[in-house]
Amino acid sequence: MDDGTEVARVGTRRGGSDALGRWAFTALVLYYWGLQFAMRTDDEVQRGDLLYYLSVIPVALFSLLVLAALGVGLRLNQSARLMSAYVLVVCAVAAMRGDTQTILNTLLFGAAIVAILACRVAPSVGMLNRLLLASIAINAVLFLLGRSIYAVIPGFSTGGELAWRVSVFPFVATSAFFSLVVLFLNVLEPGAPLRRTCLLLSAYFLVFSGVRSALIAGVLGAGYLLLVRMGRLRRTSAKMTYLTLALAAFIASLFWGQLLLLAPLFGDGFVGEYLLRSTNGLESADDVAKAIYRTYLWAEHLRIASQNPLFGIGTFDFDAVTMIDPNFSAPSRGSEAFLTGLFARVGLPALLFVVALCTAIARGVRRGGHAHFVVGLTLFIAMLAYGSFINAYDFVFLVMIGLLAKEVDQGTRPARPALSPVAAA
Repeated sequence: MDDGTEVARVGTRRGGSDALGRWAFTALVLYYWGLQFAMRTDDEVQRGDLLYYLSVIPVALFSLLVLAALGVGLRLNQSARLMSAYVLVVCAVAAMRGDTQTILNTLLFGAAIVAILACRVAPSVGMLNRLLLASIAINAVLFLLGRSIYAVIPGFSTGGELAWRVSVFPFVATSAFFSLVVLFLNVLEPGAPLRRTCLLLSAYFLVFSGVRSALIAGVLGAGYLLLVRMGRLRRTSAKMTYLTLALAAFIASLFWGQLLLLAPLFGDGFVGEYLLRSTNGLESADDVAKAIYRTYLWAEHLRIASQNPLFGIGTFDFDAVTMIDPNFSAPSRGSEAFLTGLFARVGLPALLFVVALCTAIARGVRRGGHAHFVVGLTLFIAMLAYGSFINAYDFVFLVMIGLLAKEVDQGTRPARPALSPVAAA
C-alpha cells in the first residue's frame, strides 16, 4: 500500500499517459480541496465572475488533457463508454433545441466523469486522512476569522438553529459526506496511515454534522459490511440487489420520517432538534416546509418531467416553473435533489448516467472492492438528498468518482482484507 502522499496507482497501464493522469488528478483534487476554503457559505458561482472561472477552468483542462491522452491509446471501459453515450445523447437533443446551457453543463460534468472513469485514478486513504486533519485545522481558523459559520467544537456554530453542528469545511453537507467516506475507507484499510485518529474524527464530524442523509447512508453502508462479514452477500448480483433495496429504504425513510414528525415524542429536546431542526417541534408553515421539503421537491421535479419524460425540458429556472406556493418558505430552491432534477432536465437519458455509475460499482464489488459499494451507495444518497455539491468542480464529488473508478488488482489484493473474504460472482 502507498504512503498516502500521492494518488494511488491503479490499473495495469504503463507509460507516460498513466503517470500524467495520476499527476493531473492529484493536482485537481488538491486544487478543489483548497477552493473549498476560499468560498464562503453565502457565495454563489455566477457565470462570468472570477469564482466561476476559478471553478470550471481547471476541471475543463483536466478533462481535455485526459481525453487527448485517450486519443493516443487509452481504452474506455464500460462505465466510461456509458457515460460518453449519456453526454452524446443529451448534447444532441439540446443542440436540436438550441439549448446551449444544457450542452455546456453536460459537457463539463460528463467529460470530467468520463476522464476519471477512464484513468481509474483514485486518492489514497493516507492522502484523504491527511486532508481531513488539515481541513479541521483550516476550518477552525476560518471560523475564528468569521469566514465560516461552522465551528469544530459543538456549541459555537452560528449557522441556523443548530449551534452544536460541526464541520471540516465551510459547507456542512460536504463535510458530512466527506467524513463518511473517510470513515468507510479507514474501516476497510487496517494499515492506513493515521487510521485510528481519523476513524474517531471522521465519526465525530459525521454524527455532529447533523446531516441526516449522511447518517442514514452510514447505517446502510454498515449494514452492507456486516452482511458481507457474515457471508450473506457473496454474489455481485446480491450486492447490487442490496444497493437497490438500500436506496428504496432511504426514500421510504424520508416519507416515514414525516409521519414521526407529527408525534409529540419528537417535538422537544435534542432528538426533536436533530429531526425537526427545531427545539419546539413544528410550530409554523415554515417548520413544516423544512420538514417535508425534500419529498415535495421530488414531486415537483417529477411533475416538471411529465411534460416531456422522454427528453426532459432542458435547463430551467426552478423558481420559474415550480408550483410551490411562494408563501411556503423552504430552505432553498431545487438543488438538493440532483437525480430527480436531472430527470426533469434531460428525461430518460438520465438512466445512462445511473447505469454508468452502477456499472463502475458492480465492477469494483465483483473484484472484491467493498469501498466501491459503500462509496457508490453514499454517492447515490447524496444525489437524492444533497445535490448541490454534485458537480464537476466539487472536491468531495471528484473524490467519490475517483474511488468508484479505482482499479482493484486481484493479483495483489491481501488474502485476508479488513472484512472476511467474500467470493464474488
